[in-house]
Amino acid sequence: MKEKITCLIRGKEVVKTPEEIVRQDFIAELIEHHNYSKEQIAVEVGIKMGSTIHKKRADIVVYEDTKKLTPKIIIENKKKNRIDGLDQLHSYMNATGVIFGVWTNGDPVFQLKENVNRFRVISNIPKDGETLEDIDNPLTKSDLRKIEDLVSVIKDCENEIALQQGVDFFNEIFKIIFTKLYDEKTNLSKDTSKCEFRIKVTDSHKNSAETIKKLFSKAKTKWKGIFDDNEEIKLNNYNTTYTASALENYHLIGSNIDVIGTAFEAMVNPDFKGELGQYFTPRQVVKACVEMLNPKEDETVFDPACGSGGFLVYALDHVYKTIEQKWDNPVEAISQQNEYAQRKIFGLDYDPRLVKVCKAYMLIWGDGRSNIYWKDSIDSDAWDSQIKQSIKDIDIIFTNPPFSGDLKKTEVLSQFDLSYKGDPSSNKIQNKVTKPILMLEQCYKVLKPGGRLCIVLPQGILNNLNDDYIRDFLKDKFRILGIVGLEQNTFKPFTTPKTSLLFLQKYKKTDIKEENYEVFIATSKFSGKDKRGNNVYEGQELIKGFRVGKDPENANIEDIKTDLYEISQEFIKFCKKQNLDFF
Repeated sequence: MKEKITCLIRGKEVVKTPEEIVRQDFIAELIEHHNYSKEQIAVEVGIKMGSTIHKKRADIVVYEDTKKLTPKIIIENKKKNRIDGLDQLHSYMNATGVIFGVWTNGDPVFQLKENVNRFRVISNIPKDGETLEDIDNPLTKSDLRKIEDLVSVIKDCENEIALQQGVDFFNEIFKIIFTKLYDEKTNLSKDTSKCEFRIKVTDSHKNSAETIKKLFSKAKTKWKGIFDDNEEIKLNNYNTTYTASALENYHLIGSNIDVIGTAFEAMVNPDFKGELGQYFTPRQVVKACVEMLNPKEDETVFDPACGSGGFLVYALDHVYKTIEQKWDNPVEAISQQNEYAQRKIFGLDYDPRLVKVCKAYMLIWGDGRSNIYWKDSIDSDAWDSQIKQSIKDIDIIFTNPPFSGDLKKTEVLSQFDLSYKGDPSSNKIQNKVTKPILMLEQCYKVLKPGGRLCIVLPQGILNNLNDDYIRDFLKDKFRILGIVGLEQNTFKPFTTPKTSLLFLQKYKKTDIKEENYEVFIATSKFSGKDKRGNNVYEGQELIKGFRVGKDPENANIEDIKTDLYEISQEFIKFCKKQNLDFF
């Protein structure tokens, strides 16, 4: 029997679908926080389009009074993670003349119709008895809410911005988000603090856009190194206002770590993959890797292919929890956390967009942006003195290097022993070498003796007959702590080769290299992905490689069906049994 839920308006039980849950939650919001009575609200309302009633019905309509003659607000709702339906809402608003609308999948987007086919996002809808002007009360920190689906907000803004020719969507929306972060970090120290990042409905688009652009200038001045001093917001006044309005109600810094990270990655590329062969590491993999190498407060962490910063942010989160347990005084704990972020976290990437994203991610999690650099991590001869001084004697490296593309520049290849198949004295340099192989040696170079490395590598490197020189390098330079074979779908839909996680510890000069020692070996059978690359959650099944079953409400990393957590716990037990010094 299908599970039921009581409809607050119809007064009867209805099937508890994901869409119905969203609808009932928003109806409760209308009653409890906007002071509308049940008698002013209707569901499944037919909309008259011209002379006929539209077959599709509005999910919720709020009326001016209990007579239900004049509609005031139309609401279109979707289940969690759905991002369609905004055009449908606009068509209903045009047909009825209603100026207030809401699209929601759990994260509501409030709409105001300015004229036919021209809409703007507003901070809220009026309560019962309120007018348009009443919405313009100041926003405070306590008014802001955590966001559950930032991707859909960004997609909506992208669709609006696409109508303006000649602008780079990524750069422009990122400037607005950067400005929003500045307001939260700088101006919102108390719950009663007022937001400067605020769009007033009664202001013109020109005045509203000027407010945001001035705030962006302040952000550039305070947080140098992300945008050039002469960069400005290039969006027109309408698009600047629209994008800022879409973000103003949310507290980005207080939101879930994965919600923000996923949205940042979606901004860089809609397919979550760049043109340079990089792809983003699933968060369940990142979390397991960090737990398995257990970074500590006094240890430096580096990712030479940092991308959007997933490994670095999870390392921060891991150490932050340790600091919180150590200090009773929350002010002192925050001070120690910020100091760690600014002094111990390092990242390089050759994609300037990803460097911007990573720096912003670092801002959210403790302002560790100063040690994120736009550089080719393999060509260390091209590093400036500051980077060379920073990126050495590293305690821990986490990295998922790009797999595609071979490096052919002799001047770069000559820096690596593996370019000579491990024997530079032979003077026989290869014509080309794949990037993961060079990255492996580069990680060895910058690690301190006793330092730890977690690297994602193609499984072929561990098996191919022609790659025996790489395996010899591994055995000579590192103690191999563990090898975890990842399930085939782990990086779907972006790459199909099977991959492995290698956990290594660089030998110290005083270490005795044993021929025979125990190595932790595991194979992941549940990656949390199906053949299409969709997340698979607990309670769902795979049939012929494809997921079957409903997604959980408010799904997060803990809901993903994976065995990596169990593997990480077994690895920790193994390390303790071996008396390894990082547990």
